[in-house]
Amino acid sequence: LRNNKSLDNFIIVKATTAEEKIFYLTITADKYRYLSENDAFNLTSKANEFYKESINTAKSSISPANLYTVISILNYSVFLFINTSAKSDGLIIAEDYVGKIQDIESDEPGFLSTETLEIIKRIKENVNMWNREIKSSGLEDDI
Repeated sequence: LRNNKSLDNFIIVKATTAEEKIFYLTITADKYRYLSENDAFNLTSKANEFYKESINTAKSSISPANLYTVISILNYSVFLFINTSAKSDGLIIAEDYVGKIQDIESDEPGFLSTETLEIIKRIKENVNMWNREIKSSGLEDDI
C-alpha cells in the first residue's frame, strides 16, 4: 500500500482531459473502496476523497449526461450507501442526479448513449431500492 499514493498521483496528473481525470479518480476511489472492505485496511476516507474529487471535477468540467459523470455518481452513491454510515448522503446524491438527468432526458430524447442509459437505470433502481430499505428499517426521519 505504500506505493499506492505515488502511483495514484502519477496516473491522475498524467490525465490530459476531464474525462480521463474523472476516470482515473473514480477507479482509484474504487480501489480504495474495495480495499476498505477488508478490515485490515482503513481506507474508507481515501476512497471518499477520490470519489469527491471525481464528482467535483465532473460537475465543473463536463455534462451530467457524460458517461464518466454517470459512472462516478453510481459508484460514489453506492459507496456511501453500502460502505459508510452515510446512507442518506448516498441516497441524496443519487436522487439529485436522477432529477438533473430527467430534465436532460425530457429536453433531449435520444441524446444519451445506450451505456449511459443503462447506468442511469441502475442509479434509479438504487434510489427505489434504498428508499424501500430506509422505509422498512424506520430510518426515514434520519434522511
